[in-house]
Amino acid sequence: MDGMKIGWRRHGAAKLFLRRTTAFPKALVPYLMEVRGVETPRQHQRQGLATMLLQSVCAEADRTGTVLVLWPAPWGVNESMTQQQLMDWYAKFGFEAIQPNPVLMARPLQVPNLRLNQTMEAIYVQAE
Repeated sequence: MDGMKIGWRRHGAAKLFLRRTTAFPKALVPYLMEVRGVETPRQHQRQGLATMLLQSVCAEADRTGTVLVLWPAPWGVNESMTQQQLMDWYAKFGFEAIQPNPVLMARPLQVPNLRLNQTMEAIYVQAE
């Protein structure tokens, strides 16, 4: 199965960018994708666009066997959520804080009966 592709994802006015991250050991990089710059212009907020976008990205991650990671932090000219509000919002999609400072969140795969490779199995065992 092919992995997720790097680049922009959009749903209406909402957008985010996916990229590989070098913040993890080299052996893990092919199985991870960093979510960056989730943004909806102020005039389009509260319409569920970012929610639908992230649901789509999470479904793609599950289909491709990709763990999503992100650093939740308010940014941009339309900052409207605190870091805690962002963490609570991302938690609705299955993201969990795995590092306290700076806060790093990861979303484990949501695929029943999935067999991970040995490297990823080791990460999940250590996290439990």
